[in-house]
Amino acid sequence: MNAPPINSELLDLLDAICNDALTGDGRQRLAAILAEDAEARRIYFDYIEMHVQLRRWQKAETGAAETPRRADSPPPHDDPHPQPIILDLSSPSNASTPFVGGFAFSYMVASVFMCLLLLGFWAYKLPSDRDSSIASSDNSRRSTTSGEESIHDRPAPVFVGRVTGIAGAKWSDEPDYIAPIGYRVALGRTYKLKSGLMEITYDSGAKVILEGPCSYEVDSTAGGYLALGKLTAKVEAGGEGREAGEVVSGQWSVTSMKEEGGRRKEEGDRPNAASLATSHQPLATNPSPLFSVRTPTAVVTDLGTEFGVEFAENGDTTSHVFRGSVRMQIVGNDKHIVLHENESARIALDDSGKPSLAALGALHSPRFVLEMPASKSAAAAKAYAELVLSLEPAAYYRMDCPQDKTSLVVHDSAPGQHHGELRLGDAFGGSPYRGGSLGESLWFRGPDVKDYVIVPDYPKTTNGQLTISAWVMAVSRPAWAMIASNWANLWRPGDKAPGQFHFGLCRAAGDLSARVTQRNGTRLDIREGGDRPLPLFVWQHVALVSDGNSLRLYRNGVEVAVEPCDGILAEPPVASLSIGCTLNETGSAARDDAHPRSIFWQGRIDELAIFNRALSAKDIEQLASSKTFNQEEDEQMNQ
Repeated sequence: MNAPPINSELLDLLDAICNDALTGDGRQRLAAILAEDAEARRIYFDYIEMHVQLRRWQKAETGAAETPRRADSPPPHDDPHPQPIILDLSSPSNASTPFVGGFAFSYMVASVFMCLLLLGFWAYKLPSDRDSSIASSDNSRRSTTSGEESIHDRPAPVFVGRVTGIAGAKWSDEPDYIAPIGYRVALGRTYKLKSGLMEITYDSGAKVILEGPCSYEVDSTAGGYLALGKLTAKVEAGGEGREAGEVVSGQWSVTSMKEEGGRRKEEGDRPNAASLATSHQPLATNPSPLFSVRTPTAVVTDLGTEFGVEFAENGDTTSHVFRGSVRMQIVGNDKHIVLHENESARIALDDSGKPSLAALGALHSPRFVLEMPASKSAAAAKAYAELVLSLEPAAYYRMDCPQDKTSLVVHDSAPGQHHGELRLGDAFGGSPYRGGSLGESLWFRGPDVKDYVIVPDYPKTTNGQLTISAWVMAVSRPAWAMIASNWANLWRPGDKAPGQFHFGLCRAAGDLSARVTQRNGTRLDIREGGDRPLPLFVWQHVALVSDGNSLRLYRNGVEVAVEPCDGILAEPPVASLSIGCTLNETGSAARDDAHPRSIFWQGRIDELAIFNRALSAKDIEQLASSKTFNQEEDEQMNQ
């Protein structure tokens, strides 16, 4: 599978930012590219992050020049003259530079520019949030184009959740409705679906599935207003530290009804933006409100349950409980009923136009969608995992974020369950898991930080055959950057073999390469070629295959190098596997004697699989040609 080319125009614009050379037309063009293309936004942030790493490298190299390396400190492997990292992108000189016009100044300009760009993007590109992302209801219904209020006076939006699923969604074609952009859910945002499904996950953990045609306003941190259509809500009992049915203080009171757009909408006491923004803080002493769904005629309140609500065009509100119980209250009436599992109730307008209970019991309830269909990324990741597992890997690291977000375990999906340990060089400001080729991937920050994964023991080949398959994205090319290795330290003449293999980039040239110990104990090197460095910022499928007679390198399903090979050493001196680096002499950790700018991968690694047999060229082509989707693509709502 051929990787898509990098957008050279985007990289030129980014380079202009970092060199303080971006023109007014360039700013407009960059804003348009970033607004329209999620991949461009990802490249932007990776590019800026790489420049931060370059600045840190510059400082480290300046310090290293003042403190010479120990005479007995060996270079990586047996290369007597290791070279510093070489980037395709411009990098600062080691010589000291003045602040104005220097790297720090350029990066500061770039950062400020991005902040202004994002601010402008929010103000101009997201007018659909003008109705509701503000604190008061008066503010929230004031048009940004009516002349009543300047967008510069508008408070910042309060985000209360995320869109976590979309399937076949088509937005309303009403002339005054602007479809949302992005996946963060702002307080007061109204979602109008013409058809299809959309799932919202609140920060509290509650999930709502909207089914078009539908109009739903997220008007609190614990619920919303259903003006039309159907939804299913899932809120686990006790999820906020309360028992099912416990009444929580601070619930909105149903006080009045008002006509709005031909529909009646109750206007309770609305808290301000500050209280809404803090009502779900994990350390808050006040309990969170019960989750509730309001319609023009009813308020359905969760008591620890899974339930559906429909508001029909004729004014009927129907609720059905699948699990647990809900409290259903008529708007403008203090009386309420409690529904339990498999019970339904309908509230309709009587002859005088007032809502009243029309039916109760095991009604013929509307059909509700209880689960979202699998997303593109989930379906693609599942199909890819099934393909890999059908090839019987000895170890398979999918690089998916564990359920415990703070866990450092990197799970092995192969039957042997040889899990790895993620070792971070320093604290991560966010999650080390990023969008991958399929689903998620692990982000490694390179030699300055030294992140890596170590697997203490795993099944090593004993038959001379070996295959390593992975998806990788490099953001720079540190010398000898490793994807995976069973390789301990250096190999000098007369030394015992340091391991079975290492697989990554060759020296500072940055092309795909590998080194193996053959069955006869000799070393064999293979590389794609110094004139073909691994592309940056794009996903690449890479593979190393030994069939006992030859050693082959593949990139994107195409064989790029082959060498005669007498198989793979059966009993290496180290038991462990490293991902993102090479090992020390005992195999217990990453090497600590290498050149400062070497051995650690900088970028993302995904779907790493090790097979103790030789996969065929057809197998490799199939692994490389699987269409890749990731969660970042799924989250784009304007598709």
